[in-house]
Amino acid sequence: MKGSRGVSVIISNQNYPYEKGVCIMVKVRWLAGLLIILLCTWVVGCNNSNEPTGEQQPPGQNQSAPIENDESEDLLTDSGTFTGRIDDLSIEIKISGVPEDNENAYRAFELSEQLREDFDSLGFETGDQVIFEYKPGSEGRRGVIMEISKHEN
Repeated sequence: MKGSRGVSVIISNQNYPYEKGVCIMVKVRWLAGLLIILLCTWVVGCNNSNEPTGEQQPPGQNQSAPIENDESEDLLTDSGTFTGRIDDLSIEIKISGVPEDNENAYRAFELSEQLREDFDSLGFETGDQVIFEYKPGSEGRRGVIMEISKHEN
């Protein structure tokens, strides 16, 4: 410890490369730059929405058309093999022409309110060939069968 007594470190404003005020200004500028980068990133992220803008639509079309949920929607027609009821609201059909190993070979459909009441009286059995009309389901929802009948080969 004898050698450490004679060593003294004196930092004065003349030997210190950054004065106290300069060091604070560097930190403020760095934080301001970081804040600007974060704000720009946030603004760009908010502007990347998937909603169509008016500029992307062809001229002469309204920006928003009323959505109609009545029976006049386009119905799709398909055929397949009735595989059974899932529950009181739904049935499963193996779609014709789709290979067995395809994930879309077997599809679940909801029954329309009218079909729910009358379905048991229609007398479908597992393996019956059927033709059906349905409203396609939206994302995450099943299609809704509006009409179904046995199909004779």
